Amino acid sequence: MGIRLDKLLGKSPYSLVRDMMSTTNKVTQLIPKLLAGLKANDLEQCVQLSDEISRKEGEIDEMKHKIRIIVSQSMFFPFPKRDFLELIYTIDSISDRSETVAKLFTIRHLSYPPALEAEVEQMLKTLLTLREYLSNIFLDELNDLVESSFSGPEAQAVHAMIDGVTQKAHELEVQTHATLVVLFQDNLGLAPTEVILWNRIIDKLESVGLAFEKTATALRLLMEK
Repeated sequence: MGIRLDKLLGKSPYSLVRDMMSTTNKVTQLIPKLLAGLKANDLEQCVQLSDEISRKEGEIDEMKHKIRIIVSQSMFFPFPKRDFLELIYTIDSISDRSETVAKLFTIRHLSYPPALEAEVEQMLKTLLTLREYLSNIFLDELNDLVESSFSGPEAQAVHAMIDGVTQKAHELEVQTHATLVVLFQDNLGLAPTEVILWNRIIDKLESVGLAFEKTATALRLLMEK
């Protein structure tokens, strides 16, 4: 018979984990606005969005610190503490990487050729799908998962969701390659400095998506302990 995990803890970290993911959602929801600002040639808007992302990333860091304290002070924690904290660090990495992306948009004005835009938009669509999948797990399913002690039908449903994250992350990798092929076409009309910066942006956009996958994988490993 499973033991209620929250009964084993003096103070449960799970509400803070949900808060971390909720704020992470707010961060990643700003990435499309960065691209919209770029397309509008509005560098000031990109700077403002970057600052907002940095502020929210700071909030996530504070929540991460609180969770670390709760876990370290718990005498009877139901998971290996290192593994649980690894999950928290992977959640944090999503906003960290988003902040890195945002700062790249503030460096200079960039051309945004339609051929490149078409590919980047496909990446962005997949990125937001990854965000939605992970949000469903942490914001909609986490309470039931805790109630079931991370086992039973609830856990099976989450495993299926994690499989979906893995599939979408692979799609993102394929799309990233396709985007780079377009970027390095001779007829795209970008200056060399723009190609360099776009290459960085594309790489970091992919890294955000892969951070979603890494978080899902960390949760899967924790559930299998």
